[in-house]
Amino acid sequence: GNAGEDVAILNHTLLSLREFYKDIPLVRTESFFSRATEDAVKFMQTVFGVTEDGVVNLDMYLKIIDESKRLKRFYPSKAITRD
Repeated sequence: GNAGEDVAILNHTLLSLREFYKDIPLVRTESFFSRATEDAVKFMQTVFGVTEDGVVNLDMYLKIIDESKRLKRFYPSKAITRD
């Protein structure tokens, strides 16, 4: 879907990744899959070397979440926590 808790988690994760990838588009931590979300997903798809289409299937969702976890593990001082 294009709205809901999963999208809110995706947006929050994309926002937190801006601490590490300065060129990722700014997204809002809302539960709506916006144009900014799509652009940020496309950016991450280029990072992962996959087709840049802005589509988030389960594999892409997990790659984005895992990348955030990986970076926060190695650079905990830059991690953004959810309130």
